[in-house]
Amino acid sequence: MPARICRKRAADLLRRGWEKGERLAALEGADEAVLADLLRRAGGRFREARAVVAEALEKRPQPIIADIMRLQARLIAASDRGVHTVAEARRFRQPASL
Repeated sequence: MPARICRKRAADLLRRGWEKGERLAALEGADEAVLADLLRRAGGRFREARAVVAEALEKRPQPIIADIMRLQARLIAASDRGVHTVAEARRFRQPASL
């Protein structure tokens, strides 16, 4: 099964878990960071990923989550579906346009 299909399923399962009050991580915004990455890398779901990023940044998350979300915003704007690291995110501390 292609990885993009697995990512789409994982994103849908994550959201279903939220509906039941389940979270992957205790850190506020971490689940949203995972979801944004899943949606961006799943292909064709950039609009959904952009909305997740915008909503998360509006909540003024902790710096590491904000860094990750700003990188996600840049990657989404570039239609980038590739793999990226948290270390890369730490380099993008300037606000990104959504």
